[in-house]
Amino acid sequence: MRLNKIDWRTEKSPGSFLPRVFLDLNMGLTVKVTNRDYLGVYYDHVKVGIAYRGEKIGQVTSENSAYIPPRGTAYVDATLDIHGIQVLADVIYLLEDIARGRIPLQTVTDFDGYIRLFSLKVPLQAIMSCEVDVDTNEQTVLRQECDIGSIK
Repeated sequence: MRLNKIDWRTEKSPGSFLPRVFLDLNMGLTVKVTNRDYLGVYYDHVKVGIAYRGEKIGQVTSENSAYIPPRGTAYVDATLDIHGIQVLADVIYLLEDIARGRIPLQTVTDFDGYIRLFSLKVPLQAIMSCEVDVDTNEQTVLRQECDIGSIK
């Protein structure tokens, strides 16, 4: 991971003398992607929206296209953008979740790519949403339930 940018900003809070504090963050990531299918997948872009407790907090976007082999794994360079997290309001919930040892996240993944079937190049578009619980101690996924919204 590499931190590209971090900014703080404040806004007046109606009915309060204390301002609201917001965090903007941009990080470079390397993400491990596993293909469980029996066909290799070439992708042009992958975009993942991330939400915490129903509020969108950011998105991860792949930086380049790549190939994921059948029943294999690939590492994808991506950028994480988080904009406008309200620090004090979200931190209270976040501290509660950390104390419980799990953080609930929601993701929506938009994927454009293709598969090769003999000499044919078959386009593939998919949208998938997931509910993910992350173990804060082991930094692993405890639970992941996904639903494919559409495949084209």
